[in-house]
Amino acid sequence: TNPSEPEDNGILGDVNGDGKVNIKDATQIQKAAAKLVTLSESEFVRADVNADTKVNVKDATAIQKFAAKLETGYPIGEKII
Repeated sequence: TNPSEPEDNGILGDVNGDGKVNIKDATQIQKAAAKLVTLSESEFVRADVNADTKVNVKDATAIQKFAAKLETGYPIGEKII
């Protein structure tokens, strides 16, 4: 990789990396919050939609709102720079 290019962290909210932000991503966050799964570093970056350095139910709720086409105030669905 070219060191001058930023690392591609994917799309904010796309926790499972399938190119879509949907309820599956919110479910992954809920599982991670319940310590049922461990997120990789890049999954964590995509999951922390409110950028508070924690992945928890607040992030899952924001993704659920996004999936329901409600305003979240976060750049969910946009490429992470």
